[in-house]
Amino acid sequence: MPFLNYTARRKYSKSSCLSKFVFGILLITISCRFPVRYEQELELDRDFLFYSNQTIPISDLSNNKLFNRNLSSLSDRESVLNFQEKNNYFVLLAKDGNLERAIPGFQNIIQSHPKEKIPLMNLIRLYYVIHEYDEARSYIRSYIKLNNTKLSEFQAILNDLQSSYRIEERAMILEGISVLPGYELYSWEELGKYFLFQKDFASAEFYLQKILSLAPFNEEALVAMAELCLDSKRWSELADYGKAMNLIPNKKKYSYYYVSKGYFERGKYTEALDWVQKAPEAEKANVEYLILWRDILLADNPKNSLEPLRKYFRIVQSNGFEVPEEKFLPTITTQGKEIMEGFIK
Repeated sequence: MPFLNYTARRKYSKSSCLSKFVFGILLITISCRFPVRYEQELELDRDFLFYSNQTIPISDLSNNKLFNRNLSSLSDRESVLNFQEKNNYFVLLAKDGNLERAIPGFQNIIQSHPKEKIPLMNLIRLYYVIHEYDEARSYIRSYIKLNNTKLSEFQAILNDLQSSYRIEERAMILEGISVLPGYELYSWEELGKYFLFQKDFASAEFYLQKILSLAPFNEEALVAMAELCLDSKRWSELADYGKAMNLIPNKKKYSYYYVSKGYFERGKYTEALDWVQKAPEAEKANVEYLILWRDILLADNPKNSLEPLRKYFRIVQSNGFEVPEEKFLPTITTQGKEIMEGFIK
């Protein structure tokens, strides 16, 4: 620099500033295009949905080897694309990382064609892949309010997410709509099931208790809470939920088992036996039920007769249960009685 004359230095300075300005603009453009850490996920994602059209078949649109050709073809004809082709174009833009075009593109299609499921499911997918969960929830709430969408109508979206195994996206959306009037109870029930499946018992209980605060005798919520208490060995609560189920007319399935199990695990064998014996006949012909019944009798007295269980055990055997009777019901044989009597000597 010291060897340049003044004019040369001015030219160099202008050229340097211009280069820095252009480079800065380029950096801003690149940094705004999309979070690099999601590039591969977007590019390889197979859950975006294309419309069938005469211009480019879905098989070609899904072919990564033809990606650049397809994107260029749709880009050249952007001004004349119908909404189905625009959806396909915005999918390719999303997979290319051009989120500034893809997100508002899907939103515009949804605004002009609110009854079309595919653009909405693609926007949900895009938000999910780039981890914009709150944005997805907020958008879906606004969509439902703007279009006055009833739960029965929106369930088509939720059912499609379920059938295509997009379970986490479905839960994400359910959390978003759970605060909308008319959507609460259904959302809480579905979220309770989801978190139980995920073994996230704290979250499951949160939603199940919300259901029971609104509908204390909701059978599905009571069964789910009973199963949760069974897994976490909360025996007193298990019996209480079983008793609540038993108060529901014609909806008492499993209630006898839950109450009996709760009493049995707390050592209250008389109460447990009373509940297990008065269950409907159909419920007694069940392996888990017979195990509980047998264990109550033997825990109370190892010499107790297991004869009342035999006819139900034979039903279970006829349905394919392969454990021999003398092993499952030990006190029905002389040798078994002697073994059991040994426990109390």
